[in-house]
Amino acid sequence: MRYGAGDEVRRQVAELARRVAALREAMPFRVLGAVGAAPEPAWLAEGHRVDERWQRITLLHGRLDAAPAVWVTSAVNDAEPVGLAESLRLERDGYPAFDAGASPTPDASGQQVAGRTARADLVVDGAALVAEVLTEGTWWAARVVLDTVTVTAVGHRFPLSELRLATVPGLGPYLDGREAELARRRGRS
Repeated sequence: MRYGAGDEVRRQVAELARRVAALREAMPFRVLGAVGAAPEPAWLAEGHRVDERWQRITLLHGRLDAAPAVWVTSAVNDAEPVGLAESLRLERDGYPAFDAGASPTPDASGQQVAGRTARADLVVDGAALVAEVLTEGTWWAARVVLDTVTVTAVGHRFPLSELRLATVPGLGPYLDGREAELARRRGRS
């Protein structure tokens, strides 16, 4: 029996629906999101699996087409690492609707200066932890390593000092938020 492109699309849609249903049922690992004064809406931006095992889940607080925004990626500690600079670049370069405020700025000699890393406190589940931080223009990326996950937050036009992270009890609201945000974007096109 030969399968056409339509059959493949239907198979992929069914598989996606199965994966989404599984995410609604149970958390694959500890996932953190922004709480408090974080931008809204909050929604599931991305998930990455390897060999049927979830490796990374990214929750976006804000919109793809407007700042402020904060992406919070929780990754199992044995996942292939993504560097802090690469995490910032992926979010910044992936959304052309944002302004160019992320470009490295020239120093006094006119040379382009990439962001510099530093350390800062990041509140996670009510405790202040020391995070590695990279700042470039109006963007920043911060990372903390917890017991079973590494959490990387990338922000644009949102103060890192105001960011509070907490373990989310379930992904259902973020999946609903994703559907609403995608419907909003479809309505604009």
